[in-house]
Amino acid sequence: MTDFSTLPDCMDKDDLQKYFLEYLEYYAQGTGWADRNKALKDLLELADRQWHTYELIDAGIKESLIKFLMTLIDLNDKCSLDAILTAACYLGLEDVYNYIVGSKAKITDPQILAVVSDTEKEIGDTISDPYSGMRN
Repeated sequence: MTDFSTLPDCMDKDDLQKYFLEYLEYYAQGTGWADRNKALKDLLELADRQWHTYELIDAGIKESLIKFLMTLIDLNDKCSLDAILTAACYLGLEDVYNYIVGSKAKITDPQILAVVSDTEKEIGDTISDPYSGMRN
């Protein structure tokens, strides 16, 4: 599998799509999901590069990522929840973001709740458009 951290910082959306598909094949459909931390680290590498394209992610890839991330959400794990929220914000994954924000009442750890609340304040209702406020 590709080491996503070695990819160029700036990439074409079409090239990135191939890597997202590789990611999904390995993690969402293969056995790679067993290493949650590695899966999230790799996703953040791709999400950051996608965000820098200033284009929305492919709808089919978006849906597959949403389904996969929903299986990884652990409201008691600060590091993974922070990574999932970051990826959701970079990629405009509304369903993932809305689920986490809507689950605040279930979060008992004040540090985790602060991460979610801070993200909610920063993002507001612009989750579907990661580039909100950047356009003229």
